Amino acid sequence: MNSVQTRHEHCFVCKLPGLVPIKKFEHVYLVKCSHCGMIFSSEIPSKERLQNYYGLYLTSDVMPAILVKRYNELLDQFEPYRKTNNILDFGCGNGFFLDEAKKRGWNVYGAEFDPRYVANCSRKGIHTYQVPVTKADFGATEFDVITCIEVIEHLVDPSVEVNLFYELLREDGLLYITTPNFNALSLKIAGSDWSVVTFPEHLSYFTTDTLKYLCTRHHLEALSIESSGISIERLSVAMKTKLSRLMKSEEKRASIDIHEDQKISEFMEHLSLLRFLKKKSNALLSMASMGDTLKACFIKKAKPQLPKISIVTPSYNQGEFIEDTILSVLTQDYPNLEFIIIDGGSKDKSVDIIRKYERSLTYWVSERDNGQSQAINKGLSRATGEIVSWLCSDDILLPGALHKVAKTFKSETEAGLIHGKTVLFNEGKKGIVKGAEKEDLPLRYLAYIPFPQPSSFFRRNILLEQGYLEENLHFGMDYDLLIKIALNYPILQIPDVLSKYRLHEKSKSMSQLAGFAKDWVVVFSKCARTIGLSEHRLDQLRKLGLYHEGADRYETSQTFNEAEKNRVMIYFLEYQLHIYYELLELPLCEEIAKVIRDIDPQLYSSRSIDSIHFKSKNLPAYIIRTFRKIKRLV
Repeated sequence: MNSVQTRHEHCFVCKLPGLVPIKKFEHVYLVKCSHCGMIFSSEIPSKERLQNYYGLYLTSDVMPAILVKRYNELLDQFEPYRKTNNILDFGCGNGFFLDEAKKRGWNVYGAEFDPRYVANCSRKGIHTYQVPVTKADFGATEFDVITCIEVIEHLVDPSVEVNLFYELLREDGLLYITTPNFNALSLKIAGSDWSVVTFPEHLSYFTTDTLKYLCTRHHLEALSIESSGISIERLSVAMKTKLSRLMKSEEKRASIDIHEDQKISEFMEHLSLLRFLKKKSNALLSMASMGDTLKACFIKKAKPQLPKISIVTPSYNQGEFIEDTILSVLTQDYPNLEFIIIDGGSKDKSVDIIRKYERSLTYWVSERDNGQSQAINKGLSRATGEIVSWLCSDDILLPGALHKVAKTFKSETEAGLIHGKTVLFNEGKKGIVKGAEKEDLPLRYLAYIPFPQPSSFFRRNILLEQGYLEENLHFGMDYDLLIKIALNYPILQIPDVLSKYRLHEKSKSMSQLAGFAKDWVVVFSKCARTIGLSEHRLDQLRKLGLYHEGADRYETSQTFNEAEKNRVMIYFLEYQLHIYYELLELPLCEEIAKVIRDIDPQLYSSRSIDSIHFKSKNLPAYIIRTFRKIKRLV
């Protein structure tokens, strides 16, 4: 019968797939998460195998003097945290540390895997529980201090225990952890011969960064993390093993006698020069984060009241890009996230990629739909977050974006929508940071979308009050929603770069410009009627073919003067001008430029519209097309 029950397919911390085997440590099944850097054994030993292994541990009733000294030094550090007078040692062994704490008047509690130690501690009057334990086992007891000394590396999923520690600590209580350092100088020297790296004894391995990452995800704030010490005994045995292998000896790895290290430490304590050298070497090792042991203190802080953010990703045959999009959301490290993917029945590898991450998704489906607007509405109708947005399956959120969004909405309580900047990028080309122009921004909201959509977020109550996206609009649905928001809710521009907007030949914004232009004419026509654009201006739009007849209007209490109305129309025409110039519909471009000049000659010149007008009038399309090709090559 195989002693290994199962294996990790996902990281136990960030919950994502992408576990990469670590070379030279295959014999202990070590993998590294490609997203958060956590290192652990991919194999999960059975409970029976662990019991058999730990049953071989030798118990001892005698505590070395050096440990008595160290435990009391630790307890000195814990005194300032003493309020409830309760202390828990997780992985308490024979209870030596708790014996010293009990002498100082602490109410002592222990948790232990080995039933022999549980029995021994209970006989000594220590409240001891058999692992696994839950908060319910401790009732209403809260702890000032929880210690986890050389234990966390033995755990199959340390995130479970760290979450338990958070639940058991009082607010501002202390968690003290020690564990081997996977960045230790000893490991770099000894490599896979370092006896700390063993299976099934040790299942999880940490560096300064990954230990901090694990604990801070559970709202435990790092007070200090240092690394110190070198085990002379372990290093000596490792080097002997290496030498034996080089000499092709059949000698097996020697066993480690931890008492040898304790004897060395006791000897050094008696010589002032050695104590001084030890202190200095530990300081250097800690500075480089290369000591054998990590020693960390974390403080429990109240969980921040972060608003739930719902992200909807519509997708169809974007297998080339969707994994980047998914990871950009899931690696936000935002605890109150709802992530929904609506796939339109993709025929490429999209569905396989989505399935790879489904355990981290709130909901996903792959089925035929009537286009992107319906797909987004499907997702938004399932969303329950206070803040919502959609992120197309070829775009990317930048790290920390959701925390910035939550912070802004929390401080700007009146804002209905916020928008930041994006990085326009294409493979192999330098990205360009793009955001909205500040001039006349409230008027621009009515003329086109002046900001990058992936960097915009809005309150879900707007959908409940104004309705979801217009599904008959396949290109202008977001522009239509923006007008509804702009006419009824405050909009806030922020300076943060929140996303990356991918430019590629298959994207709607690049390949279907004519569709955008036509949809936006329908939306703007409704807006023009709403703000009361004059009949003369409407006639100008009609002659350009840029007006869609109708009687519908948006609901709003806002009013606009004639200058503001003209500005809105100019910004709309300018947007249309750029689209049709890109499409090389030069006669229409010439006519649009004339109307802009008629409305505002100064703006016509200041925004280079006169330049487009000149080229549209005097250069044939093939010349402009040739210049564009040359420019792309350069």
